[in-house]
Amino acid sequence: MAFLPISGSPESVGEYCQALFQVAGISLLISWIVSLTLTPLQCVDMLAAPKEGGGDPFAGGFYQRFRGVVTKSIRFRWLTIGTTVALLVVAVVGFGNVKQLFFPDSSMPKFMIDYFPPEGTRVQDVAADPEALEAKLIEDPRVEAVAAYIGSGPPRFYLPVEPEEPNQSYGQLIVNVFDYTEIPAIFDDIAPWIEENLPEALVPLRLYGVGPSNTWQFEIRISGPAVADPGVLRTEAQKFVDIAAADPLTGEYRTDWMQRVQKIVPDTTANAAASPMSRARTSPPP
Repeated sequence: MAFLPISGSPESVGEYCQALFQVAGISLLISWIVSLTLTPLQCVDMLAAPKEGGGDPFAGGFYQRFRGVVTKSIRFRWLTIGTTVALLVVAVVGFGNVKQLFFPDSSMPKFMIDYFPPEGTRVQDVAADPEALEAKLIEDPRVEAVAAYIGSGPPRFYLPVEPEEPNQSYGQLIVNVFDYTEIPAIFDDIAPWIEENLPEALVPLRLYGVGPSNTWQFEIRISGPAVADPGVLRTEAQKFVDIAAADPLTGEYRTDWMQRVQKIVPDTTANAAASPMSRARTSPPP
């Protein structure tokens, strides 16, 4: 019952942790059945009958030493209580140094590199730009292979990673390494190169996670009514972007609407005002 709320969660945590409830429930049910049937039969068959007149079973050396410890603990009860309280305080203080992480990073020997050029970049340019980064990674003896995906993320070969939506201004590199412990050092080596050679693009480096793995550490959603002006939403979002940009602890950041792009909208008012005959007539181009 403790894991039932996690299993019933409509969020992604319920998808990943549903097995906890299933395994715990099935295991406890089987254990209860075995304890009522098989275990008593084994006890009757395997355990020898107790001997009559065998003496005090607690007269051995272990029980005598244990009795002495208990007796002294009761005699010096204030010392015992004080020691227990001190150990509790040390445990509480020490627990603050334990890293609180329910879903740690995966030990898979691979990592991801997302490539976000300015919105509106042609897919041909997106395919060509990461080639230098791919060549840089292949030269590293710690890297085994690199796979590039342009326009969308790879198929969902790993459950905790949700692929990016199709977008011509997006690319991703999947990098396989020989030893996953080398990944932090590879990040430290490749990050300055990315900053110098791909200054106009947003290129986050990501590890795979054991549980739900998001690209961004935290997100802020700005929404309005159905008739909200997109320009107003962009203005409000830019306020949060400015705050993030001014903080020295901020890494990569972006809005999911990205940059504005120009587009051509045909004007059909002239055809609408024309007569049916003129709409049906075609003329050669000038």
